[in-house]
Amino acid sequence: MVPLHDVILVTMNYRLNAFGFIYFGANEPRIPPNIGLQDQLFALKWVHENIQMFGGDPNSVTIFGESAGSMSISAHLLSPLSKGLFKRAILQSGTVYIDHDLDTLITDSWKLYNTRLLLITVKSEPFAYAQTKTCSKSEDVLECMQNLTTKEILDGLDNRVVAFTFTVGDTLLPYEPSKILAKGLYDNSVDLLLGVENNEASMFMNAIDPIAFDYFSPKPISFREATNFLERIFDSKSIDYFRELYFGTETNNSDYLRAQLERAYSDLLFVCPTYIFGHQYASNLGTKGGKVYAYFHTQRPKAYLSFFNEWMGTFHSSDIPYVFGLPLIKSGYSQKDISLSREMMKIWTHFAENGEPPMAGETKWKPFQEKMSAMVLNIDDWGKTETERVEFCRKEWDYLYPHVSKKRNQSSSF
Repeated sequence: MVPLHDVILVTMNYRLNAFGFIYFGANEPRIPPNIGLQDQLFALKWVHENIQMFGGDPNSVTIFGESAGSMSISAHLLSPLSKGLFKRAILQSGTVYIDHDLDTLITDSWKLYNTRLLLITVKSEPFAYAQTKTCSKSEDVLECMQNLTTKEILDGLDNRVVAFTFTVGDTLLPYEPSKILAKGLYDNSVDLLLGVENNEASMFMNAIDPIAFDYFSPKPISFREATNFLERIFDSKSIDYFRELYFGTETNNSDYLRAQLERAYSDLLFVCPTYIFGHQYASNLGTKGGKVYAYFHTQRPKAYLSFFNEWMGTFHSSDIPYVFGLPLIKSGYSQKDISLSREMMKIWTHFAENGEPPMAGETKWKPFQEKMSAMVLNIDDWGKTETERVEFCRKEWDYLYPHVSKKRNQSSSF
């Protein structure tokens, strides 16, 4: 990206997992909320104050990230503390809406951390004293953590459960994201480019069933099994609705059922949270605010074709090699991959400089304010737009999230 375009690229690190996002409530001032986001905020301030020394413009900063990085950026878009620190943002597969019920998740994550930290302290022989403690109070858990090594804490946390959870109610994220967006309580001058992969969730589906969703050779699944899998995503009260929505008439076409299950999980985790965030963000921008543009990435890197089964498609993080130009310097990629990588680097940098993407062939990108559609990022479909998936999310969003199964948070693995 940097050698081909006139940009300065800055990367940052921030604390993760229990070290960045553990929180025990307002009564425990020793553990402030959103430490990981505060790390990012500090880095943004540093860039704003110092980028001119590297030839950059502090008034023309674009932040971009993928997955957890994208979620973080969406939080900064809504944060009063981040206002004025960047001019544009690019969200790649993720927003704060991935955590569909922040209040519930905050409480659940607190309990989960308490339980897990108790287990690892009990398992750690040097800290036998912890076996006599309940670790049910935040100060007890903090003492347990302070007497454990980093490795012991990481080994004790269950990596199959989503632990990356923001906290609502502090100075950085004072209100629920939905309220901030609905009331327009954010900097509406920031331009936004956001998008997703066609098959976002395929790499996470083995958390539901490692055999039926094996990366290399998945076993066939029946309609009954598919319905049971669907109940792992949505609650049983609404299963008839979602079975009809995603499967239609009963069928035992295993490939079709697997693909539709993947789509349901992708809609829930990434596709709809991303597009709906863009839609709601755009709704308060008006004529003088920033612009919102969307993409839909569908080209699978050739380097993945010989490794992962075809059913996995263009999965989560498939855009990263293209954005950073890997097809231009690494073997295993096709000429089409090289072409798409050049185009995507041009899109990212042109947007950073001008606030809008360049033409895709003969097609001009239309902002979300004018039309809810996404530009397809695939050399074979260059200049085409995706409307069905975006409209699906707009239509189904209000019913989709209230019926998420609680089992989902117990089996996620990203």
